[in-house]
Amino acid sequence: MNGNRKRKQGRGLLMTAGSVWAAWTALASHAQAADAGGAPQGQPPAAQVQAGVTAGMTANLFRLHAAVNVDSAVEKWGNDDVKRKWRADVLPLFEDASRFELHDFFSGAVVWVGGVKGTHAVVAFYSPWVDGALVAALDGADEHKPVLTDFAFVSGETLRGADVPEPEEALALYALKEPLMVAVARSYAPSSAAFAALYPPQGDPVLVPPALKARLDSPQGELALLKARMLARLRMFKAYLDPANRGWLVQSGVLMHALKSGTREQLLAALSEKQPAALVETFCQLDPRVRSEYAPLYFAKAAEGVVVGFVNPSAPRWLVEATFQGAAPAPRAARIELMDLDLSGKVLALWGKEAAK
Repeated sequence: MNGNRKRKQGRGLLMTAGSVWAAWTALASHAQAADAGGAPQGQPPAAQVQAGVTAGMTANLFRLHAAVNVDSAVEKWGNDDVKRKWRADVLPLFEDASRFELHDFFSGAVVWVGGVKGTHAVVAFYSPWVDGALVAALDGADEHKPVLTDFAFVSGETLRGADVPEPEEALALYALKEPLMVAVARSYAPSSAAFAALYPPQGDPVLVPPALKARLDSPQGELALLKARMLARLRMFKAYLDPANRGWLVQSGVLMHALKSGTREQLLAALSEKQPAALVETFCQLDPRVRSEYAPLYFAKAAEGVVVGFVNPSAPRWLVEATFQGAAPAPRAARIELMDLDLSGKVLALWGKEAAK
């Protein structure tokens, strides 16, 4: 990464309200109008809005379970067809020792909700860290035991209708050449837009709509690219824990503690003197529950120092990028940026303007 990249005070982007199923919660404000005799033109009725929010909450419960024990999650939340399909299409690529790759996938995945009709919905678990999604059909007919009835892994390239990348491009996130938040936004923003177009809130809850089916590879083909990125992440974690990087590990641990529980003053005391105070004030406005579980989800060597990405698995849309400057680990070497993944488009717009200067 270019060590002299430009930074501006207040570039951390914070949305004070929202959720992992933002497209549906944005519609919830129209529920009263629907109850009064009809939703505004173009908006779904209140019952459908509530069903969308419930689908998002249910999907997130599955995601949190899968981030800890994916086998147990599929056993609990999947119907018999899903369990058979999972054993046939997924497990052959993930032996017991590599289940961690799937846990990592779900830990960093954001939930999106597509079309909802009655008790049926389509949801997606999209991880910008492997640029891929698990799209799933959800049936909530039994509100006490909603189930996943089908699923499909989809690479980000397939979701967006992009060409299959060259190996270097496919693993670009792990050979960082620009700010982490910009690199993540490059895959998140167009993937989110593509999902919204393929799975509109008022559309039918079809697992693989025709436009996606036309470019979808076999289950093994879609998973192959995601598996390559998962393996790259394993190498990344190995580097993070390498004794040669112990100093950086220690310094990132100090910062992680400050992110979790520090006051504004304590956090500023752990950061570089060049850290914009406004960004720290914005970060401290996050719900304490969001702050309390931040952990490293990304590590890369930079031209001078390292970059560490911190994410809370319970709220993965809030990314903290920490850049530790210096040839050797030292206290107060880090500066942080905060990004709401749902504002990735704005990040790219801001970066484009800045890069043009």
